Amino acid sequence: MVSLSVCDYSGKILMDIYHSESPSNGQALDIQMIKERNGWKEVLFSLPIDIETENGLERNIRADLIQNERMLRVVEDGYEDYYFIAQPDWTNGGEEKYISVMCGHVSTI
Repeated sequence: MVSLSVCDYSGKILMDIYHSESPSNGQALDIQMIKERNGWKEVLFSLPIDIETENGLERNIRADLIQNERMLRVVEDGYEDYYFIAQPDWTNGGEEKYISVMCGHVSTI
């Protein structure tokens, strides 16, 4: 089980953005967890800015939470760790709009 949550500076969870056991529309995509011998180093993912809903195309509420220096909580098989959102890149790939996000481990800052 893997989950990603955006947190405020005190570690309070603002919203889950990915959960491997309960996929939902608008959750994080293309997740890469880069590890070193001593643990995780970086987490990379993308997030759709707009999502298709029963009312048509709407803004993904998760997108507004992606802000520089907010925290990302990662849980993988019971192991919990924290990262800082460091480089959100709002890109437009034609009709598809995504935020590409790089997060550095809290120990590297």
